Amino acid sequence: MKIDKILTLSAGILVLLSSSSCRKDSEGQPRGARIRVDVRTDSVSVRSIYRRKTFTGVMEPYQKAGLAPNPPGTVKRLYCKVGDRVRKGQNLAKMDDAVLVQTIARFQPVKTQYEQSQQLYAKGAVSKSQFDSIESRYLAMKRQVASLQENTVLKAPFSGVVTHVAVEEGEWYSPQMTVAIPGGGGRGLVEVARLNPLKIDLDIDDKTVALIARDMDVAVHTDAIPDTTFRGAVLWVNPLARSSSRTFEVRVLVPNPAHTLKAGYFAEVDIVTERRDSVLAVPS
Repeated sequence: MKIDKILTLSAGILVLLSSSSCRKDSEGQPRGARIRVDVRTDSVSVRSIYRRKTFTGVMEPYQKAGLAPNPPGTVKRLYCKVGDRVRKGQNLAKMDDAVLVQTIARFQPVKTQYEQSQQLYAKGAVSKSQFDSIESRYLAMKRQVASLQENTVLKAPFSGVVTHVAVEEGEWYSPQMTVAIPGGGGRGLVEVARLNPLKIDLDIDDKTVALIARDMDVAVHTDAIPDTTFRGAVLWVNPLARSSSRTFEVRVLVPNPAHTLKAGYFAEVDIVTERRDSVLAVPS
């Protein structure tokens, strides 16, 4: 009888344990059941790792010049239009040359007198004071002619693209007609911009600027041309902070031989501020 009670009690404990092990947790899984875990493996490699910081800026022409005649006058000829690529020294516009012609006509006898006085002075036939007076007049008129020639025929100061023409042929132009652009020298009658390379000016905080140096490579991205990385380099780092923001100006140049990039594009510039070599690494 006593043995039967012990067997019955043992059977009850086994039933209780069995039913307990079959209970499910709050997520519907049997307690104590095996859970499958997916594991992906990869090789550990020795490589260089980088720490990058991203800064924003606007792409601008590397050079920009506004050409304007002085004195004002009528535009006699225009040799270019907006969008034209021009070479350094190429004629861009010609102003009415009536004043230049008159000045050259007055200059010729002064030039002849000066050349004759040089010979006479060398022979002692003209005093030094007389020669100095003639030479002074000659040099003054020579500068006047050169200035009028420069302002009558406007030439490209560097190779680039014409980005502005104020008036058409036959119209009057005065420098007061166009407003100067800060940092660009004014639009003038004709404006020429050098678009290869483009520059990007960045504002860098005081902690990061110490990690940036001239000629460092940078990566440039713009939403205007997605999924494309353009390479550039740091041109210079200003050692003096801006008084208003306490940031340092850093200029980056981006080659643009095909003019794929446009001045005015918003840009993100990635600069590697730290590099470590021979580091054990796995893909993130």
